[in-house]
Amino acid sequence: MKKFLLISVLLINIYGCSIDPKMKPVLYIHNFTDEAVYIYHSKYDSIQLLPKLYLFEKSHSRDIDKFGNDLDTIISPEYRVNAHNETFFVGYSKWQPFDDVDYVYFFFIKEEIMKNCTWEQIVEKQLYERKVKYTYAELEKANYQIFYR
Repeated sequence: MKKFLLISVLLINIYGCSIDPKMKPVLYIHNFTDEAVYIYHSKYDSIQLLPKLYLFEKSHSRDIDKFGNDLDTIISPEYRVNAHNETFFVGYSKWQPFDDVDYVYFFFIKEEIMKNCTWEQIVEKQLYERKVKYTYAELEKANYQIFYR
């Protein structure tokens, strides 16, 4: 028990110190539809091969089952928004992912497409449901909130 407590305290100190306290949720995306969507953002007016979105991701935690076998923990990436839910992207005081342009494109990709197509097919055929472009000034005016309906 003492070993577990010591390891827990060490992990909290290691990971707790690596989190920048100035980072906070600064861009919220609200999904008012009946299905999950994936949010791809870019400075280009089309979806690119990189960065690639994934349906789900593996957690870096080391979970084990009752027999001591390692388990893969599947997590939902931050760019996935459940139906009637929201997600957020972190930053400092403002969310401006690209320094060389004053706008950002958002592509909303249905979960059904992510499940049934490869990323290469999504890029080649531009299989998104909706594309919107915001200037950073428009995002700030909207209080960094995007509503997908």
